[in-house]
Amino acid sequence: MADEPGKDDASPAGGAAVAEKRKRPARTAVLIVHGIGNQRPLDTLRGMVRAVWTTDPAVSGPNANHWLHFDRSGDVDLPVVTTSTVAGHDHQIEFHELYWAHTMAGTRLVAVLLWLFEFVRKGSRPLRRDLVRLWYVAVPFLVAVIAAAVLLVLDAALVLLGETGALAPPWDLAVPWTLTTVIVIATMRWRGLAVLVAMAAVLLLAAWAFRGGGSMHEAILGRIDDRASVFAAAGVLLLFAGMAALFLTSVIGDAARYYRNSPANIRVRRAVRALGARSLAALHDEDFDRVIVVAHSLGSVIAYDVLRAHWSDVCSAFGNVAGTPGLAAQDRFPVRDGNPVGNDVPFTDAERATWRNRGRALLPQLLTDRATPKKPLWLVTDFVTLGSPLAHARYLNASGANERELADDFAARLADREAPTCPPRYDEEDGRLTFTPDGDDPARTQYLHHAALFGLTRWTNLHFPAGAFNGDLIGGTLAGVLGSAIRDIEVPRPRRWGLSWHTWYWRWDDGKADAPAPRHIAALRDAVNLLDHPET
Repeated sequence: MADEPGKDDASPAGGAAVAEKRKRPARTAVLIVHGIGNQRPLDTLRGMVRAVWTTDPAVSGPNANHWLHFDRSGDVDLPVVTTSTVAGHDHQIEFHELYWAHTMAGTRLVAVLLWLFEFVRKGSRPLRRDLVRLWYVAVPFLVAVIAAAVLLVLDAALVLLGETGALAPPWDLAVPWTLTTVIVIATMRWRGLAVLVAMAAVLLLAAWAFRGGGSMHEAILGRIDDRASVFAAAGVLLLFAGMAALFLTSVIGDAARYYRNSPANIRVRRAVRALGARSLAALHDEDFDRVIVVAHSLGSVIAYDVLRAHWSDVCSAFGNVAGTPGLAAQDRFPVRDGNPVGNDVPFTDAERATWRNRGRALLPQLLTDRATPKKPLWLVTDFVTLGSPLAHARYLNASGANERELADDFAARLADREAPTCPPRYDEEDGRLTFTPDGDDPARTQYLHHAALFGLTRWTNLHFPAGAFNGDLIGGTLAGVLGSAIRDIEVPRPRRWGLSWHTWYWRWDDGKADAPAPRHIAALRDAVNLLDHPET
């Protein structure tokens, strides 16, 4: 009968084991969500551990250590990093990674092109200045790629058919340019056509300037059976092929498949979110005291979707939260002149700090006061985004053919609470966090709504200065997009020139424990906030 659970627990050895389990230090989970590109398991996680734990003596202490082990899933590709106790605290940190890159494998170039064509149709006006410049470089290049592909296909077809020289002037120009125009209009609408017309005008001017002793017709590029035109088209396509091999499918392809709403992409998107939801649910099944989600680049968009999906799944389980200490104040804060401020009125710095501290204090009250079993429903105290493309949500997450349509569509998504904001949007009949069913007494009945998560979870966003070169083209401020209670922190570039700093939020040249951390690493440590300090 020694195999019976009750017998073992009753024995002295079993009792000692139970006592030892109860004495285990409190644990905080950090869930790392990597960004786009050919990511390898644990690369981002190891860098984050080094930045916020190994090289931070204020947290790790002089005798710090950490080790790898496997969680319940037994996934040998994704071990968990567990630390020794935090300096001066009986507390441990566990670092987990939400690895999703494998779900995006096999992205086709056509998927990237279709997404880029959507950018052309939306226009450039809602974009930040550095991205506008990129738009005006990328769109002519896309048009040139179409023109080059059309010319080479037609030229090759005539060679295969043995009809070389069959198209006499002006048809050797009219056929490829007409077909190019049709394709550009079909894929990029009038904006693409405008760029094509501008390119044609430039080619005409160049032909007039360099026609030499020949005719104007012979000097124009884009003619079938013309060696110069074929070489120019081949050069454009070779350049495009090189870009596709280097980053279009492997890097931009991840964003294209996640953002574009085609049936095949939605299947992949759901798989990524399901993976994230399982990871987040598994952390809530463990005995952690809090969960910190740190997400980089496209990973921040994925993490945002995972958080809102998991919250909408569990928020109803809180039940009736009326009377919870601190809820009423948070539900209507801030109040100016006796009335809660409207949704379009930004928080002051002091109000933002108060909001974030109140939400952090309110969460354990909700967990304690629930008249339900022990399992915690929501432990995510902090959401930290690094170089987040959510800065461009008005453009990337909205539908429309111009700036006004994009703005109206995004505003409607916020008003419908499809996209949770920080703080949650205020409703005059209800609050920022709660609603009362029709006919019920608000003093007695209140439920947390599906977009209330950032009333309890602090959101901090780090970004380098903007710029296509020596900056971060992708990241930017979020407070003006998804809520003024988001704490935006612009971190300085490392003290050397670089092509892009998008992947440097947890990296630096000299990461030794005794070396002073650069300011962007210090800001990262403060944002992750392993010691759970209140906001000041």
